[in-house]
Amino acid sequence: MVDFVVNVSWNSPADFNEWNALAETNSNFFQSSYYDSIQNYFKNKPVYFELKQKGKLIAGVKLLFWESNKLGFFTRAISKSLLQHGEIIYDSNLIDSSSLQLCLIELKNAVHKFIIENRIVQYTVQGVYGQDELLLSIKEKIVFEFEFNSGFVDMDNKSAEQLIEGFNRNTKRNLKKTNESQLVFSELNDSKVFNDTMEIIFSQQFPPKPPPYRNYVNSYFTNLEDKKVLSVHQVKFGDNVLAISLFVKNGKTAYSLFGGSIKNEIGAGHYLYYNLMKLFIKEGITKFYFGQVSRELDSGNKKFTQGISGFKRGFGITELRSFKKIFITNKFKYRLWKMMLKIQELKNRK
Repeated sequence: MVDFVVNVSWNSPADFNEWNALAETNSNFFQSSYYDSIQNYFKNKPVYFELKQKGKLIAGVKLLFWESNKLGFFTRAISKSLLQHGEIIYDSNLIDSSSLQLCLIELKNAVHKFIIENRIVQYTVQGVYGQDELLLSIKEKIVFEFEFNSGFVDMDNKSAEQLIEGFNRNTKRNLKKTNESQLVFSELNDSKVFNDTMEIIFSQQFPPKPPPYRNYVNSYFTNLEDKKVLSVHQVKFGDNVLAISLFVKNGKTAYSLFGGSIKNEIGAGHYLYYNLMKLFIKEGITKFYFGQVSRELDSGNKKFTQGISGFKRGFGITELRSFKKIFITNKFKYRLWKMMLKIQELKNRK
C-alpha cells in the first residue's frame, strides 16, 4: 500500500459518521467520538490522527491532550500530556497483516511529530481490549509501567446455557442460590440510585475506599443516554438494590466500567452479570469485557488480584495481555511539574 496521508485535527474528526462507523466496525467505544464528551469532565481534548488512502479513511487513532492552566503559560509548558486510551482502529477489509504494520508506522511517526511540535512532556499509552500490538509506544524513557490482562467472556455463537458450562464451581453454586431468591434484574435509569449504591459498595471494602466521582458517573448518563451505547442495570431484592453495573457498548463488544454488589448471601452479583450476558447475546454482542484482571498475586492489593479478579475469572474469561506505559519526553519539565504537584499536596494537608 502506498500514498498514505495522515491528517491531524483537534476536537473532531473530518467526518463524525465515517470515524464512528470505523470505531463500531472495530467494536471500540473508547476510540469513538462518543467518549469525547465523557473526557470533557477531565478537560481532555481529543486529537484525531486519520490515516487515509485516496481520500478514504482506512485507519486512525484518537489521543487525549491535557494541560494545566492554573498558572497560565508556565504550568501549560511543564504539564502538557498526551494519552492513547484504547487501540487504534482500522478497516480490516482493506488492510491485511503486512500493510497493518505500515499503517502503524505511519501513525506512530505522525504521533511522534505531534509530540515534538507541541512540546508534549508526558505520553501515556493504555490498552483496553488486550490488543497491545495496536498501541503506539515511543522510544523515550518509561517512568511507569503497569501490566495487566484484559478479561472477556467469548459469547460468539453460544447460548446462555452453554456459557454456564464455562463457569467455575463457585459461580455455578452462587447462581443456583438465586433460583429461589426472588431477585429481579432490570434496567436502571436513575444516576442518583446508581451513585448511592456505589457509595455503599465502596464503604464495605476493607479498608473503605472513595467511590468514583458522582459528577463523572453522571456524565455517562447525561452524555450517552441517547447514543444507544450505554447499558445500566440493577438487581433488586424487594425494594433493596443489591447489585449494579454500567457498561458501554459498541459493535460486538460490551465493556464494564462501574459496578459491584452490596454484601449479600444470595449471589446477587453473579445473578446480575449472568443476566447481562443473556441480554447482550440477544443484542448481538459477542464479547463481554469485565475489564482489567491481575496477572499475578499482589499481597498489597488483594482486593484486585484475588477478590475482583477471582470473581471475574469465575465466569470463564479469556485473558489477553495488555499494559499501561508512561513515557517522558522532557525530564526537566516533568520533574518540575511533579515538584509543583507535591508542593500543592503538602499545602492541601495543612
